[in-house]
Amino acid sequence: MNHEAEKYLKSFSEKLRGISGEERDSIVLEIKNHIYESINQQKSVDSVLNKLGNPEKLAKAYTVEYQLTNKTIKFSAIFDSLLFGLTGITGIILIPTLLIISLEFTLLGLGITGIAIANAIGLTSIPLMVINSNYQLTGIAQLISSFFVTILLICLSAGFFKLIQKYCKYISGKYHKIRVNK
Repeated sequence: MNHEAEKYLKSFSEKLRGISGEERDSIVLEIKNHIYESINQQKSVDSVLNKLGNPEKLAKAYTVEYQLTNKTIKFSAIFDSLLFGLTGITGIILIPTLLIISLEFTLLGLGITGIAIANAIGLTSIPLMVINSNYQLTGIAQLISSFFVTILLICLSAGFFKLIQKYCKYISGKYHKIRVNK
């Protein structure tokens, strides 16, 4: 058989989701026979494949027809849809909260460093880095420790931002999975 036709059939077969192996083979054989019959009627392979259209769309049409006639409902699709809805609702709260926390950690870290610099050059005397009621860091020790605290807060901020990214990728993956299975 023609290489283009084989490639088309392979792509078509791979896109038939949720159909049992025997039924899938029957559908692929039906399309294969249609291609052969058309070629035997002196039609070019390209014109036959163009009339059939995109193999993914054709496979989706067959999948929908199969599911409607066999009334198959996948529990995983229902579960994924419910999970997607729940994560969407929690995302309305979670994403802005994490963004605000991330921004606050960054600003807090920069503020601590700014105050420590102002204290070190003598512009202010705001107490920072209080160890206990009798001892607090001053001068260069306060400045150095404020840099470490700032780095820690910015790392936490970056961690929250990465968490938001992972959450969004997870939701996008679930959405794509639900969309593909429909």
